[in-house]
Amino acid sequence: MRTALNLPVLAGMLLPLVAGAESITRSVGEGTLLPAVCEEALALSALPKRLRDDASAYVLTATGYELTRERNGPFTCIVARNHEDALIPQCPDAAGAESIVPGIVLKSQWSLDGVAADERETRFRKVAADGGLKAPSRPGVSYMMSNFNYVWNAQAGGLMRVPPHVMFYAPGLSNDDIGGSIEEGTQKNRGVPFIIEEGIHGYMISFVEHASDSKDVLAACDGHLPEVAATLGGRRSGGEETAHDHP
Repeated sequence: MRTALNLPVLAGMLLPLVAGAESITRSVGEGTLLPAVCEEALALSALPKRLRDDASAYVLTATGYELTRERNGPFTCIVARNHEDALIPQCPDAAGAESIVPGIVLKSQWSLDGVAADERETRFRKVAADGGLKAPSRPGVSYMMSNFNYVWNAQAGGLMRVPPHVMFYAPGLSNDDIGGSIEEGTQKNRGVPFIIEEGIHGYMISFVEHASDSKDVLAACDGHLPEVAATLGGRRSGGEETAHDHP
């Protein structure tokens, strides 16, 4: 079953809430798209392998994200974009599928339209304040354990590989609330939690020791993944591995 999370339809729902929302009705450039089998494998790679069989997955197409794989498990996987070259696999649980995924779609399309990060945040907060997006209904988790997290670093002007991690929903929390430190959690003491994206879709992040199994991505995405020199926190990236038996 292929269910479209269609960007023009979503735009129509949110148009009264977003300044400049006409931008989210544009088609996605063909050069941005991955082969569907690659994108689906990449999305699912955010989960430990033991959780993938029952997970659903979205694929970015020329007209928006389509639910190309529908399963009965609690996780829904999607590859977000914060730039046309970025690939950010993540798998929210059921509470996140209802609340987080629509926000991922909006932010991804704004990114693909070239909207600057500050403006994306302004738009997001307006949509949320006007009731177009909601916080998760309960505590939960979004897995980002892929070995292929390619995030655009605007300050560096290039892609950065972000190590595998797990994100817990933390709406309304700040680093001051939990004593979190991004510097400590990413560089000095991996595993120390910290908050990112403060607001209704805020997360508490903790890095994990190993990425999830990479075999499916390496088989499906040969020649389609970017080369990245920098890794968050300065550790050597693990993308050179051909396969491993981690979760």
